[in-house]
Amino acid sequence: MIRRAIPVALLLLLGVAPGSALAKPPNRDVLRAEGVRVNWPATGTLSAGQRLTVKVESRRARVRLVLFRADAQGHVMRTLARRTLRKGTFSPVLPLHVGARYGLRLAVAGHRYTSFITTSCPPAGQSGVELRLSALQGRSGDTLTLSMANTGANCLMYGYGYRWERMQADGTWQDVPAPTIMAAPSIGLSLGPDSIETEPVLVWPGSPGQYRLSKAFNAFGVVTVATAPFEIVP
Repeated sequence: MIRRAIPVALLLLLGVAPGSALAKPPNRDVLRAEGVRVNWPATGTLSAGQRLTVKVESRRARVRLVLFRADAQGHVMRTLARRTLRKGTFSPVLPLHVGARYGLRLAVAGHRYTSFITTSCPPAGQSGVELRLSALQGRSGDTLTLSMANTGANCLMYGYGYRWERMQADGTWQDVPAPTIMAAPSIGLSLGPDSIETEPVLVWPGSPGQYRLSKAFNAFGVVTVATAPFEIVP
């Protein structure tokens, strides 16, 4: 992904000063003196995919509202949604990206306020995961790259472990024991919604044939097993 610099003029137009990264929630007393009433949502840590609702009513000045993606220092990376109004509702939705940081900004009558949001895993929903190997066939001893894509609405927990299974003559699958040196470390990793992670995997079965890699993922105690096909050639 290519990150493009945001022109200074555009930042100023949106009420974003370059280099400014301090959180400053709206001051209701100051806004009331300007004839502005704002219903500011709770911020901090919120679920990815959650909708924000900002209600505004201003007697004189127009109010500028912006939702932006922020870096670790709180600087603007890109604008996700914006609206200018005197009376109405600004209702952007947080992207399905767990662990990301966003800023919600209000600018009116020379005043500017910003709150920051970090996204967490959404509540339990439908789970889905797709596996893909970097090659569909190869030889025993090859090292492949396994891509894991979370296509559901849950955060998925997983480890480094995986299994190889061989197709039998009757169409069933039989587990191929891993070498003892292949013991995977016990560690918990997280795959957020709409995210893709990769890891190296070793093709340890020795005989040619049709195989599949099998890997387990856990969401709220419910285990989902996903597979990816592979053929070992002589």
